Amino acid sequence: MVTHFQLVQCTKYKMLTCLLRNIFCCATRCARSCGYKPSIKTVHSSKLPWFWIGARTSTRSETVTDIINRCVKYGHIDVQFLEDVTGIKNATWTYIDSETLDEKIFPSEGFLIEQ
Repeated sequence: MVTHFQLVQCTKYKMLTCLLRNIFCCATRCARSCGYKPSIKTVHSSKLPWFWIGARTSTRSETVTDIINRCVKYGHIDVQFLEDVTGIKNATWTYIDSETLDEKIFPSEGFLIEQ
């Protein structure tokens, strides 16, 4: 039996997926019309294990998803990479899992992004 909470979560996920698909399609059409050709080494967002990445320090919280996604390449992504790219040191790194949409602590061993 499906609970009300599960139904709401499923509906939110479907709405979010539909919204992201429409944004991606629109951005792709705009890029094609401008003659943009992406780099071969660019990692498509569907290959990333996160939907959002953030850093929390004792004085602030910051969203760094755009910065990280522009710099990410295939290979190993760990906390050191996040610190080097953003310049934020001694932070608690969190991310939203792209499959479950749960907020999690970024693993110390990092992620391996494969082609």
